[in-house]
Amino acid sequence: MLGALGVDRRPATISTISVPGMMCGGCASAVTSALSLPGVVDCSVDLAAKRVFVMAHADGPASEELITALEASGKEATLISRTEISPLRVWAGQHWHLLVVATALRLLDLFRKVSVPLMRQLPGQSIDGCGSALQTPRQFRTGSTASTALKKYYVLE
Repeated sequence: MLGALGVDRRPATISTISVPGMMCGGCASAVTSALSLPGVVDCSVDLAAKRVFVMAHADGPASEELITALEASGKEATLISRTEISPLRVWAGQHWHLLVVATALRLLDLFRKVSVPLMRQLPGQSIDGCGSALQTPRQFRTGSTASTALKKYYVLE
């Protein structure tokens, strides 16, 4: 069932799965292909942590089915967690923090442009991901606490 803005209003689950054998982009591609099952909404891979995050409809594949699909593709897999979430929480959890950061940076007049990806955020992504969304830093006011913190955090000096 699609609501306003094309948001699917069905409850969903996010499964975090450890895949210790993932070593390269080819492995990550094989994992996402193996998890392209009916009911899977999104699948993202954290190659460094050797984890995969799978968002599926609540009536979609069970954790055991996800593990079985990975094992059938030749990958060892272990379920770390499975969380049921409401559609409202999915939207809020994926977007509100990015909007807050973008608004704060614009109000502080620190950046000319702040880009926020609203259509696709991946489960497990942290707010540190906002660093790559910041573009074109303005000249910082000298002595500003905010500018000093941002320069240090994002290594803009």
